[in-house]
Amino acid sequence: MYYRMYTTYDMLGMIFDLDKSNVCRDIRYMEPAIKQSIPIPAKKYTDSKKISNMPQLLEFFPDLIAITDGTEQQIPRPKDKRKRKTHYSGKKNKHTVQNQITVNLDGIIIHKSTHSPGSHHDYKIYKSKHPTLPEELLQFYDLGYVGIEKDFPDQISILPYKKKKGKELTISQKEWNKLQSKIRINVEHVIAQIKKFRINREVFRNKLCRYDMVSEIVCGIVNFKIRWKEEFITIP
Repeated sequence: MYYRMYTTYDMLGMIFDLDKSNVCRDIRYMEPAIKQSIPIPAKKYTDSKKISNMPQLLEFFPDLIAITDGTEQQIPRPKDKRKRKTHYSGKKNKHTVQNQITVNLDGIIIHKSTHSPGSHHDYKIYKSKHPTLPEELLQFYDLGYVGIEKDFPDQISILPYKKKKGKELTISQKEWNKLQSKIRINVEHVIAQIKKFRINREVFRNKLCRYDMVSEIVCGIVNFKIRWKEEFITIP
């Protein structure tokens, strides 16, 4: 209830007949246990690095595809002047933190970066916090990652064509961009699932030191829902 509805401790205390301080402590006690029992991205990433053959690779990455994109969340205006500057996002015109997630074609979150200040560009975050994935993968990105082909020549990076000033894209380039967008939409669907949890959509009221743990748990819950759905569908 707390993660999905992001109610106050006072409201949860009324519902469960507890003092708000007890609610706070109980949530803190439960989070580590939940984190251990669900497929959080850190676990999936550790497992993916143990891949030793092609069948295992195809199990983790159907069609040998990985898709990376960023997501942003507003935080309260920092009291510290330096943080106000570093966390101000010109894109959102708000103080924010950013994450980057990598998913496979099934929508399973394989990697989630630690949070970064909102003023940082997507590609700057990627260069310092990118996952190390098998070279056989086709790795899809949007135009926020222009330059990745030069800086990471060993991986197969696929980006859409960028329209140049005063020129139009050719028909084949438009078709290529359309084909890529149909693949990249998978990561957008996953981000939408994450944002259903209001704790990852509204202004983050907790201390920033808790942000990565909370977002990891939310991503783990999303992974669990996707995996459970697949297993349920395959039941005869």
